[in-house]
Amino acid sequence: MAPRRTHKKSRNGCRECKRRHLKCNEQFPCSNCSNHGISCSFVPPGDAVPSREVSGAPQGSPAGLPPAASTPSVLSLSHHSPSILTPPESGYSRNSALLDLLSDTLHDVPTLPKENWVRDLELMHHFCTVTADTLAMREDMRYTWRVIVPTEGYANEFVMHGILAIAAIHRASLFPSRRSIYLECSDYHQNCGLQTFRALLSAPMKRENWQAIFCFASMLVIWVFAMPVRSADCRLPSPIANVIELFSVIRGIQAILEPFKYPIKNSSLAAFAHGVWAHTDDKEWYSSSISESLLPEDTMSQLGGLRDLVESSNFESDEKEDHMSAIASLELSARHMIAAGLRIEIGMALFWPFLIPQRIMRAINNRDPLGLIFLAHFCVLFSFFENQWFTKGWARQVLADIIPCIPSSHTSWLNWPREHVWKSR
Repeated sequence: MAPRRTHKKSRNGCRECKRRHLKCNEQFPCSNCSNHGISCSFVPPGDAVPSREVSGAPQGSPAGLPPAASTPSVLSLSHHSPSILTPPESGYSRNSALLDLLSDTLHDVPTLPKENWVRDLELMHHFCTVTADTLAMREDMRYTWRVIVPTEGYANEFVMHGILAIAAIHRASLFPSRRSIYLECSDYHQNCGLQTFRALLSAPMKRENWQAIFCFASMLVIWVFAMPVRSADCRLPSPIANVIELFSVIRGIQAILEPFKYPIKNSSLAAFAHGVWAHTDDKEWYSSSISESLLPEDTMSQLGGLRDLVESSNFESDEKEDHMSAIASLELSARHMIAAGLRIEIGMALFWPFLIPQRIMRAINNRDPLGLIFLAHFCVLFSFFENQWFTKGWARQVLADIIPCIPSSHTSWLNWPREHVWKSR
């Protein structure tokens, strides 16, 4: 009988592996923690980084919470935007751009005082009874936010941190007298969740964890949207730059989750797909009446009219093709909203940044008049979500930032956006 193979004992594994009596592969994050979607505490021998508990909060830190930033950008990452706007080079990971965007959002997160578990219970209760119903119009989507996402949170600690972060920022918007307290809680939980989220994105996505990643990614978009709530004056610091950052996060997440766009339709998160794709039958979709929707009656003619603007510009064939593609994508977003009737979801409007060519992203970022005129027309679709707490102010502030950038020869193209974005809803 062959002698039993032994392995070298080590005391350097992460706390979670030790607690569960598993062999740790002594990497960060270790394979066991990655597979279960939990925070890994492993620190290589000799590394100066302090060890972390499973909660993801550093030990030995002063008690209390980090102060909320006074005037953050959507991710406090405006200087990273160009990385999203540059075509990927050979060997470039599709996750890399989003990881770059998220990298500087992480900082040392102090340990929560022990009594704050009561506040966490308050936040969880608020999310399930109040916040969840504010994140969607469709009842199946509300149920998903209220029941399915918390269920993922029970099994995946980083998702739970995301839930508590969103609940805290929602309460900050509702209770001005306690705003700073809730913003600090939100900042804490968001950073804890991001630590594991980034670690999971650094490794190949697996069938066991894609739903948890999808849930956190969905909440990350809401976190980005809620930037005005987090800023001192409740405004976007640089609206055009901020909307580029928003689009960059959306496109990065979409690229990561692309392989799972079909599995999601057969999963417990299927309602989220319905919140973007409003139709099931093309014939029924195209016959939907705009008069029964929230969009202005002349929406499709106004969007189609942008083709005249492109035709009058001296573009090379590939430039012209990209601009025409951006118009077609804008029309597609509008058609989704028309098909949804009175129950539109924000994902239908955000279909546009999923699809627009990289050239148009760069044009908007460079304040190119045509790119900004396209963005102004997108603001009309976006403006129908002005009453939601996390999107309030975006469409109007972005349009106000666009207007001074448009030369007098093109200002007539802003008449329609002005009329519909700034009117009372």
